[in-house]
Amino acid sequence: MAEERARIAAATVALIGSRGYRQTSLEQILAAAAVDEDGFARHFASKEECFVAVWDELNAAYGVLAARAFAAAGPWRERIRTVAWITLDYLQADLARTRFLVLEVLNAGEIAQAHRDLAIAAEVEMIDAGREESTAELSRATAEHLAGAVNEMLIRRARSGEIQQGARVLRELMYMTVRPYLGEEAALEELSIDPPQRILG
Repeated sequence: MAEERARIAAATVALIGSRGYRQTSLEQILAAAAVDEDGFARHFASKEECFVAVWDELNAAYGVLAARAFAAAGPWRERIRTVAWITLDYLQADLARTRFLVLEVLNAGEIAQAHRDLAIAAEVEMIDAGREESTAELSRATAEHLAGAVNEMLIRRARSGEIQQGARVLRELMYMTVRPYLGEEAALEELSIDPPQRILG
């Protein structure tokens, strides 16, 4: 049963990540996973339910990595930079998975987008921690705005393929995130800081 579900999940990510949510039929997923309708129904009620469940699992796996990095000791700026590195490394590792997570969630219905909104809320918490080290008068709305802008940037970079330009994208993200909290000088420094070769191994 677990192997059958894993095949369905893998086929869902591969097909939707390469073809698109609307362009991928349930029949295509069944064929790629080598399961029949009864086999699929043992795990999911519909293509949409399958998408949401698999999206949640992938996002949770990424979330563990990001939360662990952010919980480490050190200044907020260094911790948020590590999270950004991990995010880009995770997205670069599998482009079909990236399209599935970042782009096709926008096409998979209201439930999928609600789950995406919850994931963005977790990002807001990490960004908002910058207020603890900031001398500026800022509210949580700053972090909410930045989290939205970061996700819009990732959507554009994933759609264009520029997500592979990790160092450049990282610098853009960090400049944008650091500036409201720590000022222009600190933000400009981020434009010359290189990411490590790999984070996830």
